Amino acid sequence: MEQNFSLEIKPEATEQEREIVEKYWMYGDDGFVTKPTVLAEENELSIYKLNQLVRNNSSCRISLGYCEECGDEIICEATSQSHFKSCLRDHNSFCESCLQKQREQRELEWQMQQEQRRLEREIQLKSIEERFQCAVHNRLWEQLSKEELLVLEKIVIFEDRHLIFKEVFDGDYHNTWNIVNKLEKLGLIAVVREDSCVSDFKFPQELKTEFLNSEYSLQKEKVVSVVSSRLSFSLPSKITRRSANTPNYGGKFILSNDVILKKGVEYVSGAWIQTDGSINIRFIPIMN
Repeated sequence: MEQNFSLEIKPEATEQEREIVEKYWMYGDDGFVTKPTVLAEENELSIYKLNQLVRNNSSCRISLGYCEECGDEIICEATSQSHFKSCLRDHNSFCESCLQKQREQRELEWQMQQEQRRLEREIQLKSIEERFQCAVHNRLWEQLSKEELLVLEKIVIFEDRHLIFKEVFDGDYHNTWNIVNKLEKLGLIAVVREDSCVSDFKFPQELKTEFLNSEYSLQKEKVVSVVSSRLSFSLPSKITRRSANTPNYGGKFILSNDVILKKGVEYVSGAWIQTDGSINIRFIPIMN
């Protein structure tokens, strides 16, 4: 690439400063003629003082061609030899104005994609709730086999995705997924996926009451243990903080039943930021 650049020296530069600047920016077939270290030593200057002198008294205007988008000339104002080299090495085929427009366009497209995903999730959730209502109204869990009912009950009781994979998919993985797929088709559960990965399991909340309080519970002893050992509560956001020591979230909560947290037991914890700014916190023991 043939270099096209021009040196601009400020008129207020002294004769000595002008000589140093001209020698600093002298450019030959193989690049810069004088190394900054050599030039600094010749004039009894530190590298910092030399760079400061060059920056304060000159600039090198480099033409890097024309923008592929708008056709304007692409200019780089170099203030040092290293800056000059980086301009030649890293220059783009678009001017800064067009690059900024491209960044803004990408940001807009990303925001539109996020909004589209949000709308799709809203539609999906609405559809899920409608199917849940239908499944509960028709009591479709009563049509399940004992094995299918056990899988459904475990999903309802354990709730947490990690616990579900640990406790539900602990046997015949392929057969369990067949059951899960059937439960989803019936509207008894919903498997939420993000980028082809399972992110959550949802189900009608009525099922939890049904399994805990009716003859359909197949493992009441284990269920009671899980329920009495899990802790879940909400912390509202502190809109007005009196001092730096005031917590960002805090509040009072009442437990609906006794909760036992045992020493040495491993727990899964999670926190979810809600639309009102509060945080829901949950601790669930890992069943062995």
